[in-house]
Amino acid sequence: MQVGDILERTPTIEAMSGLGTVGPLPCRGIYIHPEGRFYTVEFTSRIAGERWREAFWPDRQPEQKQGYGNEGARFFCPPRRGEGL
Repeated sequence: MQVGDILERTPTIEAMSGLGTVGPLPCRGIYIHPEGRFYTVEFTSRIAGERWREAFWPDRQPEQKQGYGNEGARFFCPPRRGEGL
C-alpha cells in the first residue's frame, strides 16, 4: 500500500457513514507510519459528502512469542525471580 491508493475498508464509525454497517467502503490512503505500525485512510460519505479519517493496523502474520510455558494456564503466573526477564 502507498499513500494515495484507493482501498476498501469497513469504517468503525457507523454514524459518520450515514449507512450503518454495510461492509467495506472505498477510501484513500493518506498516511503510513514510517515503521508501518498503522496507516490512516479518508472516507467520504455517499449521502452527505462529508469526509472523515480512521487509522487501521496493517494485516500482518502473528509473530511467534517466546513464552514461559504457561500460555495454556487459566491464570497468568509470572516467572519466579531469576527465571526470566
